[in-house]
Amino acid sequence: MKIILCSNNNIKKDIITKWFKEKNIEIELNKVDIENDSIPPQPIGDDIKLICLKKINDVKVNYKDFDYIISTENFLDILEDKIKYKLCMCVYKYDSNEYLTKISEGIDLDLNILDNFSNFILIIKDLKNSYINSKNKYMFCGCEKKLCDLVNKYYPEIPRNNFIKSLTDNKYDKFHQFSKLLDELFFI
Repeated sequence: MKIILCSNNNIKKDIITKWFKEKNIEIELNKVDIENDSIPPQPIGDDIKLICLKKINDVKVNYKDFDYIISTENFLDILEDKIKYKLCMCVYKYDSNEYLTKISEGIDLDLNILDNFSNFILIIKDLKNSYINSKNKYMFCGCEKKLCDLVNKYYPEIPRNNFIKSLTDNKYDKFHQFSKLLDELFFI
């Protein structure tokens, strides 16, 4: 099975490769970096589906000899009393010309986070200012500053590549989040 991943992120590649290996499915996975100025570095809200589909369509025109294209993006769903950190995954099947999309339930970043991370209020303020200052630069909803970078600014000891796990006291497992979506998208 030949798959294109719409990302240059090695962690995403490793997680997807591990999932297929656990299912005893042999794959060839190629990463393609998507550079697009209309896509915000930090996606916010429902535009995430359109962002993933845009990435797939940008790749699809140049790559024909594959079985699937996967686009996966973390995004923020901002609610009245919390931020939900979610994962969106879109899969394009070449043989049926079909697009499938799933979104994880995500994990809540609410006021309880302040118990252990008192500077999180500053992170939210910086995120809001980034949104206000950069929202008109992009075709899709989002902002220039990524949540992981803002967390790292105030808490340099927290790794950028797994910051949600640190913020939520190990309640977020990146592999589990990816696996649930891959199970739904590849074994419907």
